[in-house]
Amino acid sequence: MPASLPARILLAVFLIWATVGTVTVSLHLDEAWIDGLTQPEPVRAFLKTCLGWGDFIFIVLGTLNVYLAATLRLGLTRTRLCALIILPLSALLEGFGTVTGIPFGAYTYTGNFGPLLLGIVPFAIPLAWFIIIVGLGLILTQYFPLWSQARIAVAVAILAVAIDFVLEPFAYGVRHYWHWELGAVPLSNYITWFAASFLFARFSPIISAPRVRPDPRPVLVLGAMLILFAAGRISYGV
Repeated sequence: MPASLPARILLAVFLIWATVGTVTVSLHLDEAWIDGLTQPEPVRAFLKTCLGWGDFIFIVLGTLNVYLAATLRLGLTRTRLCALIILPLSALLEGFGTVTGIPFGAYTYTGNFGPLLLGIVPFAIPLAWFIIIVGLGLILTQYFPLWSQARIAVAVAILAVAIDFVLEPFAYGVRHYWHWELGAVPLSNYITWFAASFLFARFSPIISAPRVRPDPRPVLVLGAMLILFAAGRISYGV
């Protein structure tokens, strides 16, 4: 577990939030369900706010946990360098992709995933890239310490595509975070995910010596992400 009390509290808050989110998704608890409650209007308004901002808060909490885990393994300087590489470059890649349809395919973001950067890309998107690339990097370097960075980068890219494959149908088909122009996920999306993930992992300083006691936060954050979206896909049949 994290050593400091604030870090343990942050992890606990994330796990509670993730659990509530998974239950909410699995039981289809939406605004119509909230409207049917007998609680006072301020309570229902609060629940709707939590529902509307729930996914964005989930990503922010997950990012903070992965960031703190990275500072213990990589040090503050290298963790910040990872953030300076992944966050702006992924935002630029997604912004270019949204405007031009290249290289992911033709798609547009909605406002369902929290605030938009420059009205184009949700702020949560580069945070999600950070979670996936750095989180996977921490996990792989912990359990495969003899692997080269090139091999780690290939593994990160493969796993990142697998994660995207799990989340895509629920993210665009149910949550409507974005809309694909053709109504389906094009192959170019997965090819781009592989290439970009490989490059981010290859040129970010994610290689470090494993800890004697593995930090559970990267596994818990990525595991919660997969469980949430898998539960959504199962629940909604997508």
